[in-house]
Amino acid sequence: MLEQIRTEPLREIYRYWQSKCRDGVVPSRTDIDPPVELTGKILPYCAMIEVEENPRRYKYCLVGTAINKQYGEETTGRYVDEIDLGDMKSWVISTYDELAATLQPSVISREFRKQSGEFIWFERLALPLSSDGKTVDMIFGGAVVEPLTPLQALRGFGGV
Repeated sequence: MLEQIRTEPLREIYRYWQSKCRDGVVPSRTDIDPPVELTGKILPYCAMIEVEENPRRYKYCLVGTAINKQYGEETTGRYVDEIDLGDMKSWVISTYDELAATLQPSVISREFRKQSGEFIWFERLALPLSSDGKTVDMIFGGAVVEPLTPLQALRGFGGV
């Protein structure tokens, strides 16, 4: 997985999460403490997402300052389905659903256009956390976000 991650902050987040896995079991929320254990250069790219059931929804409990700043809006405390993800909203939710079902990390890198008309490139890393080793109750990870000009988007600018 590490070789699929393009940006250094997300590589560092992945290495941190991987160091907390024991005997093939994903860590729980209590196993990680990003504000204490990660450097100040990495923390602004971190995110923590609560997995709610009945109905299944994903809530951003913690979103790093670099993510919010580059995305252009505050996302902490909001649900994924409340955020301007343009026409990618259902796809993003489905990637979280897949992670919850498989307990497998995922990394994606995409460009998209927000409903507001802004173009964005992002790389997102999502890592499962489970209090019982079987059910994902939190998702840890992060994102690197870059606003794009319309010209960059037309040229297929791929970030980094």
